[in-house]
Amino acid sequence: MASFQHPRGNGKRQLFSLSRCDLRQSPPHVLPRRASVRGLESRDALQDLHAAATQDILDGNFDHAIHAASVHQLHQDDDDSSTSSSESPTRREVCDEAESALSPHVKAVPSAAMLSLLMVICGCCCQAPYELIMSSDRGCGDLVSLAEAITGIVASTGSAIAEKEWVLPMRSHALLAAAGIAFSMLTNRALASPLPTAMLCTLKNGSLVANVIVGVAVQGKKYARGQVFAVLVVTTGLVLTAGDASGEAESGPFAMSSESLIAVSCLTSALLVRALSCAMQETAFQRSGRASASEMLFFRSALALPAYMLRASNIGLHAHRWFKSEVGGLSWPTIWLLLFANLVFDYLCKVTMTKLIATCGALHATLVLTVQKFVAFAISVVLLDSEQRASPKLWLGAALVLLGTIAYGFSSQPSLSSRKKTN
Repeated sequence: MASFQHPRGNGKRQLFSLSRCDLRQSPPHVLPRRASVRGLESRDALQDLHAAATQDILDGNFDHAIHAASVHQLHQDDDDSSTSSSESPTRREVCDEAESALSPHVKAVPSAAMLSLLMVICGCCCQAPYELIMSSDRGCGDLVSLAEAITGIVASTGSAIAEKEWVLPMRSHALLAAAGIAFSMLTNRALASPLPTAMLCTLKNGSLVANVIVGVAVQGKKYARGQVFAVLVVTTGLVLTAGDASGEAESGPFAMSSESLIAVSCLTSALLVRALSCAMQETAFQRSGRASASEMLFFRSALALPAYMLRASNIGLHAHRWFKSEVGGLSWPTIWLLLFANLVFDYLCKVTMTKLIATCGALHATLVLTVQKFVAFAISVVLLDSEQRASPKLWLGAALVLLGTIAYGFSSQPSLSSRKKTN
């Protein structure tokens, strides 16, 4: 749901939206389009939702952020259906007056089409430089991860230090940082393999399957039949892609089947670690309260620096290589410019996704993200990896991942077996 309200003591209603939020600030009091006056949410609850969604997006876990917003929207719709029949003329008048009074703010909100197009463009512009870097200099993932950590520290230090008190204990931050480091190391190990980068990026879309596995095994979630079917479709697509990757590795001049198996295993483990990290974060928030996105990003990035320093020799080797006149067919300083473009467009993706979820809803964001992934995959295969253009297994696997993700978005949301019903 894109707009909410909080009843104040003077009888007037204060309207609140997530649509114009900044990733490092609390959501402002602005009403977007299709707004309504319902009085169903407190501001504290909305700040919790904002903190959870923005932190998932800052971590790059868009699927989990969309899922959290979808669950919230589902409960909002249930409450709306129970109150719409008793809506009074006064309530409708307040709604009409609010929409008329806030029309200047409505005009300032980006349109759904513009946000969707911007998300697709930024996502592709982020993915393309990343794949070029990885294909030009295999094993440079630690250097890229270090750059991302430094960027996170620069973006969050000011806001994190300005906070009066940090919410989560250091133990929770250390555990979450350790999970983030493990995810980064496992992913970098997989990307260092001789498998085509397009295949590895397709396998990275298995986060949906990993979230479902952890949701059932750790959090006790129950999933609808439609969701289970969608996950099976996505799993089939991932298996086809992995099988094609294994076959390609066996036929490659510098690759072996054992190496491809290690790469796929590392990537699978990385997805499970990320899903487990999301579950750990939810548990920490339930025990200690919601921490701001700035606090989470600052500690996760700062605590990761010592781990990357242990890889200083590998990072220094690739950094020295990047200063040479040519790296993997790219002349200096092209690869540094690609890294800069990746960091910039990655941040723009996170900002755009935050506004897209708030303005258009979780389902629309799911569809846009899925389309963006498929467009990026098609561009990668057609323009960057000519050897994989005619691979039927690869295209079929990517199509199944696309269709399965869309089907999951249209399915009803999961529920916790221990969740208490609220009136």
